[in-house]
Amino acid sequence: MLDFATMFRMIVQLLVITGVIYYQHRRQERISCEVHGTCSRNEDFGEEQVIDANHISETEQIIRDMVSYFKRLRSDPTTSVMMHEILDGCKNQDANCAFWAIVGECDKAPGYMHTHCAPVCQSCDQLSMEMRCPMDPNAERKNCWGPGNLNDFFLNLTSSPENKKYKPKILSQPSNIKKKVSESDISINEPWVIYLDTFLSHKEADRLVSIANKVGFKPSVDGMEENSKQKNAFTSTWINDLSSQDSTVKKIISRIFHLTNIPIANAERFQIMKYEKGQAHQLHHDFIYYQAQRQPGVRILAIFLFLSDVEGGETFFPKLNISVQAKKGRALIWPLVLNGNPNKKDENMWYGTAVVKDGVKYGANIFIHQRDFQGPHKNNCH
Repeated sequence: MLDFATMFRMIVQLLVITGVIYYQHRRQERISCEVHGTCSRNEDFGEEQVIDANHISETEQIIRDMVSYFKRLRSDPTTSVMMHEILDGCKNQDANCAFWAIVGECDKAPGYMHTHCAPVCQSCDQLSMEMRCPMDPNAERKNCWGPGNLNDFFLNLTSSPENKKYKPKILSQPSNIKKKVSESDISINEPWVIYLDTFLSHKEADRLVSIANKVGFKPSVDGMEENSKQKNAFTSTWINDLSSQDSTVKKIISRIFHLTNIPIANAERFQIMKYEKGQAHQLHHDFIYYQAQRQPGVRILAIFLFLSDVEGGETFFPKLNISVQAKKGRALIWPLVLNGNPNKKDENMWYGTAVVKDGVKYGANIFIHQRDFQGPHKNNCH
């Protein structure tokens, strides 16, 4: 018969063994849930939601559905580690997200709601560019420019009898235009730069300025520009969807389509620039590298419409020794890419705006992409 001391040691040993097994089991469970993202947690859904007095029950239901959405994904063993990481950063970025979801904005304005109010829209997967904006494996087949098309475009633009009414002037052009196109065809130091002296009427220019003033100008921070606090920083605004329905805007857009023979869906909205006396724009380039891997493709062409006459404020290309005086109604056109490889940036096309000496310089940027821009833009896929 076992004595008390022996029995006590056996019980202690059994408890130790049981504890070790339990610890190892729990540790394995923890490792597994961390790998799969299913560990229990207190979710942070972002901004606390405003509950409108007229929509109390609807708001509470939206919030319950949001919580269930997270729980369902967290507990699903097929939910990827990447999706769990996306859920960690999925937040309502506005206190009115739930109310907007109630009134149908998740469907009406998916570009904004699916990313800024993703929890209530149950669209956290849309926070991932890869999931929201998958690239078509055949996207390049939809490019409007292939090797050699850039030169063809400018040759037609400057020689077409239909365009003579705009009084085109060539400021720079390649000397090897008729040379066989190859990857090495980069037109070093001699890319195309032209302007159409009478592309807009003064009335059309004034109308664009009037629309922009109604939309409102803000200090510009556009990609290359992060100097909006500098005393000579300019302001800008984008023509919105509503303003794009203006008859004058539609007329100008149609004219650009006929001029370029590129689908107007490939163009961004007009960006209206405003430079007051003493303001300028430092050297920059309008090509955006990462867009090569986005649905619209890269910007291939820039058009700048001069909307006022000023002293100073020239648009200048230092590598080409070109300076263009602001003249109301004039359209300045240049490529952002290479003729031999129209998905690659042309380093010659850095440009800036000189200091405005007197008056206010207004102008409109139009950037044109390889593929449809406006569709992807609605879903923040640009």
